[in-house]
Amino acid sequence: MKKRNGLGFIFIVGIVGLVLFVSGGYAALTESGESADKGIDEIDPKEVEELSWNEISDFTAVGKGYGKNDEIPVEVEVTFLDGEITDIEILSHEETAGMSDDAFDLVPPKIIEEQSIEVDVASGATYTSEAIKQGVANAIASEGN
Repeated sequence: MKKRNGLGFIFIVGIVGLVLFVSGGYAALTESGESADKGIDEIDPKEVEELSWNEISDFTAVGKGYGKNDEIPVEVEVTFLDGEITDIEILSHEETAGMSDDAFDLVPPKIIEEQSIEVDVASGATYTSEAIKQGVANAIASEGN
């Protein structure tokens, strides 16, 4: 019987780890085992969805959400006219160029099209997508309550 040296197994584990790291499929843990990610915890997007949007006055407001770079928020400006989101502008961010581009290109138009922040995230840019959605939620909640 031929003896295997385990290098193939180590190689496969390394590749899987690299794929998970690059795709963002990991969570940083503290010593207590809790997530160290700031995450998105300011406003529950479902609360925003439950607002009666046609009763919200026209406004332009700024909201923030935290993405992959959880120290510096993604800042968005939301314009709301006649009961609808009409514009979402990304004001500032420090997300990873290239990795986050799809989120900035795809998520705001999708939110406007569907008139909902409960839209799918951009593949490969989950944290940035969630930060955009959270920023929009925070802007609407600040004006809609």
